[in-house]
Amino acid sequence: MKSTLFNAVSTMALFAVFSAAASADPIDDAAPQAISMTGTTSFDGWNNLTSTANPGYPGFPGSGAWPSPIGSNVAGSGDAIVSKVSGNIFPSSTGLYFGSFTAVPNTNAGTLGVTDSTIVSGLKTVVFQVETGESMGYDFYNGVLPTLSYNGGSQALAATFSDKLVQAPNGTFDSPVGPQPLYVNLWALQWDLSSIVDPITSLNISFNGVTHSQVFGLQLDQSSTAYSSAVFAAPVPEPASMAALSLGALALIRRKRRNK
Repeated sequence: MKSTLFNAVSTMALFAVFSAAASADPIDDAAPQAISMTGTTSFDGWNNLTSTANPGYPGFPGSGAWPSPIGSNVAGSGDAIVSKVSGNIFPSSTGLYFGSFTAVPNTNAGTLGVTDSTIVSGLKTVVFQVETGESMGYDFYNGVLPTLSYNGGSQALAATFSDKLVQAPNGTFDSPVGPQPLYVNLWALQWDLSSIVDPITSLNISFNGVTHSQVFGLQLDQSSTAYSSAVFAAPVPEPASMAALSLGALALIRRKRRNK
């Protein structure tokens, strides 16, 4: 009984650490970015996925049922929704938290789904961005990126293009081998759906998060134009970052010269 109580208290402490770990800066730095596409387009965005903005949802560990999906809330959004498909997920003080009483890294905590039933006519391109807070070096369970299904099916299509656009430092966590870095990540995924003959009337994007990871922001963009390359790109480093990179490169060159 003592061991069980200790594990529960330890896990609650871990929840408090990860829930409070993200400061405003890394979350802002890794926020979803504006996407420019031609043709008929639509946009849905989610921010402030917190318990304050979404009262009435279950607390830790998040096993309770959601009273309703969370609608997109960024200005200009349509009517897409984010839902808990399964597992332990709830709005915490900083974002959607994947809860658990275990502290084992890379443990599946649950499935989150983004659904839109208002699809642009002749849909050909979908871009999805998700801003995640790592837990013990992981965000998606087993590293599997979000997949897309359409018209109520279970196609689970992998993205045509995908990239981690931003990796913003967010402190450290204590591991058996010492302090390890944590990051807030901005992932971008793009699907080319131009080869699908049947009209697409709805779509769903889902993914599994690991225990004690978080989702701070989401963005879904659609277009009737097909693209043969990714429409997203990693942001250009700010001047201070460029200077740091230049100094690092110069130091590396000097080390190489000394080793010759």
